Amino acid sequence: MTSRAPDPLRAAAVRLAAEEGWSVVTPGLLASRAGVTPDVVLGRWPARSALAVEVVATAHLLPAPADRGSLRADLVAVAEGLGRPLSATEEAVAALLGDRHCSPELTAALDRALQALLGELAARALARDEPVRLTAPASRALRALLAHRLATGPLPAACTEHLADEVLLPALLGPRLARV
Repeated sequence: MTSRAPDPLRAAAVRLAAEEGWSVVTPGLLASRAGVTPDVVLGRWPARSALAVEVVATAHLLPAPADRGSLRADLVAVAEGLGRPLSATEEAVAALLGDRHCSPELTAALDRALQALLGELAARALARDEPVRLTAPASRALRALLAHRLATGPLPAACTEHLADEVLLPALLGPRLARV
């Protein structure tokens, strides 16, 4: 996997949104902060919603943890990730999601990111011959936990194993298999 260079225009948008909120992110102000003309901003993102979708799609809100050897251990690592401090990009996404004007495109970008994480964890589990199934409840549970983190800040470290055992694992295995 190749590393992409930081995008200064998107970075300026993220900083502005994290500091001031999405409502002030206009082509003129963003252009001023980034040292470009408003036409450059509008050429890249004809609408603010396009910028928002790109920020969410590239935010790495819940990156896949290193393989810890079991689905449960991987899910504990995901829950631990919910307890880390918010980055500037996550602050910007939190401001965006708090804006109550979430478009279907924005929701889809968030869902794709969560599905990618769940897909990677499921593939690992299947490679280890662990039972797993990707279900709507798994995605909804992860989305609710992420939304809570973005709205209220990092989750307490004391609850990571509980979240893995009582929320995420049953959502990926079903309640019967999670108890085995």
